[in-house]
Amino acid sequence: KNPIAVIPKIDQNEIPKPNSPPRRRLGSNPTISEERRKALYHRLNLSKPSKQAQLFHWWLLAKRKEWGELG
Repeated sequence: KNPIAVIPKIDQNEIPKPNSPPRRRLGSNPTISEERRKALYHRLNLSKPSKQAQLFHWWLLAKRKEWGELG
């Protein structure tokens, strides 16, 4: 075989283009990527400032009850 003819095939199929996702990996097992996407979204949701502020609010309420500032 001519090695020069083999190189473009490898470039097109094995190396993903910068702005396109690796289709073969996603297509082989879509459930894993779906689970990872959900997990990432969940992590992002938890780290939103509003959620953080809400958690801090409840933590502060509990602390103030401990300190006897609230009935």
